[in-house]
Amino acid sequence: MTRPAAFLSLVAAMALVGANVPIGKAIVAEMPVAVFALFRFAIASLALALMQWPSAGFAREPGPGLLALTPRQAVGLVLMALIGMVGFTFLILEGVKRTSAVDAGIITATMPAVVALLAILVYGERPGRRQRLAIALAVAGIALVQANGVGAGQARTLLGNGLVMGAVLCEALFVIIARALSRTIAPMRLSLGANLVGFALTLPLALPRLAGFDAASLDMSLWALAVWYALAASVFALLLWYRGLPHVESWAAGLATTALPLSALAVSALF
Repeated sequence: MTRPAAFLSLVAAMALVGANVPIGKAIVAEMPVAVFALFRFAIASLALALMQWPSAGFAREPGPGLLALTPRQAVGLVLMALIGMVGFTFLILEGVKRTSAVDAGIITATMPAVVALLAILVYGERPGRRQRLAIALAVAGIALVQANGVGAGQARTLLGNGLVMGAVLCEALFVIIARALSRTIAPMRLSLGANLVGFALTLPLALPRLAGFDAASLDMSLWALAVWYALAASVFALLLWYRGLPHVESWAAGLATTALPLSALAVSALF
């Protein structure tokens, strides 16, 4: 894959994730977060497993299978799913319940700067003048949103904004961890493994809520949104992300995350 194509793949992945922010706000208004997270990982795991079925028509991916991962790869996979999928899902959904989708979209705009900071710490990359400026602007932006908010007439709380910022940190860590794993594990296989781990980690949290959850009371349109969220965030976005990530530098991957807040703000206005 060429570098420009890889970068566009990352941008498309983050645009899908961002578009789900306001959609997720609508879903968790009617469904417990833990139940929805479990549903998301279950639907995505089923879809990816079917895609890898021999008769599905997809070419067999090279590299090790999930059962042949080294201990280091297995630990990385669990950490990536725990932080970047389970952690991000719970924090972003609990956050948008307590703040406006517009505020959440603006806070997620700090992600490129957070990725740049983590790349400095993990990979020892030296930030250029533009990266330092981006980090400074990100800090100023968070302070401005926390002090004033931007979504007039909508619920805004320090707790909600703090949870969304925690989600940003989880997604930035996901970028760093996934960059290493995506070099040795094929995209579809890595996506399936991450969703299976996500399902296993979420199950204990969702079981207490499932007993009192009335699935029949929810409108079919809400279930359709939930299915779309699962496929967009955990299948399409992950495949696009893992395909492009090995072919770009960490700062470029961080730059691609700017599509997340732009998409979130656009869909918030429309949805």
